[in-house]
Amino acid sequence: MPFVLKTSEATGKCAIYEVASLTAPVTTGPLTTPASHTADLHFHSDWYYPRIIGADYTGSGTVPSGAAGAFQNGIITLFAHGQSAAPMVFGTITIGGTTLTLSGDVCIERGTYSWTWLSLEVDATNVYLRYYGAIRFGSGGAASQAFTYVVKVTDWLTTGSIPAGSGSDPVFAASASGGYVTMGRGKFDSRRRYFKLTGSGAVTQIVSGDTMQMIQQVDTSNGIQSQGGIIWGYALAGYERPTIYATDITINPTYTNAYA
Repeated sequence: MPFVLKTSEATGKCAIYEVASLTAPVTTGPLTTPASHTADLHFHSDWYYPRIIGADYTGSGTVPSGAAGAFQNGIITLFAHGQSAAPMVFGTITIGGTTLTLSGDVCIERGTYSWTWLSLEVDATNVYLRYYGAIRFGSGGAASQAFTYVVKVTDWLTTGSIPAGSGSDPVFAASASGGYVTMGRGKFDSRRRYFKLTGSGAVTQIVSGDTMQMIQQVDTSNGIQSQGGIIWGYALAGYERPTIYATDITINPTYTNAYA
């Protein structure tokens, strides 16, 4: 189906959407009421498209070693993000030759029957890697493990208002010489970095399915945790199994590949 670009100077709205035909009167419904026409829309200035701030943050660190029978629960400061509040971040970690998308809590093996959970965390100042796990008694301990990371920081913040355009900017503008467009009074600017479904370069996996949360308060009086390392109860979709004989579960998150 053909695409149309519609704007409204009065409201400042701008939309790109599909229509059945260009010969019939073109509907303005997707422009005026986007929530009722999501299937047709490819862009609407009422919606916010988080942009990636600057270049990717990259670096390295080490998950510390642990003695047999020890609990591990700590954080590693990766970098200061420079935003006014805690931002939404996306990241991967490469450890032991394997690259993992840090969606929810992900698990790495630390030797026989010993595991550590990792998560990407953020506060108003820094981005962190949290580690949490238990080293099995009699295992001989777990060696430290080096890692590298790639993190994208967005301008979508946990507090404050969503970034808006400027009332003095045009609803839509295109620069042939500069090779860019702006829409929604500057709310969208193609010179910025956004996630895209097609493109080149490294792929960022954005999770769109179930994830696991295992990082929690350590209970050192719990013999199951103390001796089994990773034998925790779990809760998923309202069903709880707080028993060491809990049926194995498999969580395979669905990811959307994006480019930035």
